[in-house]
Order: sequence, then structure tokens, then C-alpha cells
Amino acid sequence: MTAPTRRQYIYYRCTKKNSPNCRQGAVTVEHLEAQILDRLAQVDLSDRTHRWAMTALDEVCAEKLKEIKPIQDTRRRGADDYQQQLDNLTRLYTSPRNADRSLLSDEEYERQRFAFLKEKSTLAHGPVSERDQLLRHIESVRKAFNVAREVREQFTSGDAKKKREILAGVGSNFFLKGRKLGFEPLVPFLVIEDSLPQLRRFEPAIAPP
Repeated sequence: MTAPTRRQYIYYRCTKKNSPNCRQGAVTVEHLEAQILDRLAQVDLSDRTHRWAMTALDEVCAEKLKEIKPIQDTRRRGADDYQQQLDNLTRLYTSPRNADRSLLSDEEYERQRFAFLKEKSTLAHGPVSERDQLLRHIESVRKAFNVAREVREQFTSGDAKKKREILAGVGSNFFLKGRKLGFEPLVPFLVIEDSLPQLRRFEPAIAPP
């Protein structure tokens, strides 16, 4: 007689760490992962759509950087002008002719110096900040596209570590309520989720690999 086969069932339940009185029931791993796959289907990108989206993202980034550059150049010239005014102000203040402070008092020097420094700082850092913000936003969307690439297949075939990485890249604050999974999607995935239905209508027109 052969030994009986033992089946192992895995359940997830609330740890009651944040809600000690939580009464939510346990849920099987199969049921939980089925819910996750349904949710991932809303952001899943085919390999072909992913390549097209990444190319489009690079084009958008290049265009936005072009728009920022003239502004950056103008502000840099303005910052240089304020530096020149600061240099002239310092020369006047330290001039032997101003030894008695008849040309420029200490108070007036500090007032003008502070005003010039403030304007210079605003002009010098404005375009850099805009450029950095753009690049950070583009990078966050790029990471979202990479995670969304064939995400259901990756989740299905991945081990526990891979599945945790995918979930961490999709959302945060996961919870179970009525044995239903909920979480807060990250902003880039909200963008993909909102635009994906329209994008998929154009998918047949995307150039094949």
C-alpha cells in the first residue's frame, strides 16, 4: 500500500498588528493570488506595447527637455547679471571713496546685497529644479512600465520573493476586507491603469518586433 498523499494548504490572515480587534477571516493563497492577477490585468503591458511606450516616453522626455533649455539659458544669463551687480556693489562698498560710507551705507549695502542674492538664487536654481523634477517623474514612469511588462506572467511564474517585489512596485498599504484584497496603487500605476484601455485600442497599429 502506498503512503497517503498529504496536501498542504496555505492561508493568509491578518496579523492584528495595526488592528488588534480585527475579525477578518483567513484567505487561501490561491484565492488571494487570483485577486492579485485580476488587479494586475488592469496594468499588464504586452512586450510589444512596453517597447512602444518606452520609446514614446523617451520622445516626450526629449521634447520637454528642449522646452526647458531656453528657459534655463535665460535664467542663467539673468543670474550672471545679478552676479555682476553684486560685484559692482561690493567694489563700491569697499572703495576708498566710500570709507566714510557717504556713497553706500552699511544698511543699504546689506539691503541691496540680500536682494541681489535672493534674485540670483531664484534664477540659478529654478531651471535645475524643473529639469530634475521632470527626470524624476520620467524615471518613476519608466520603472512602472518595466514592472508592468508582462506582469501577470512574471507573477504567475515567479517565486515568493519575485511576487513580493512585484507587489511592492505596484502599490502599498495592502489589506484584506471581507476576504477581498485592497491596496493603494502607486501614482505611476494609476496613470497606466487610466490610459491602458485607450492604449490597447491602438496596439494593432504598433509596429511589430
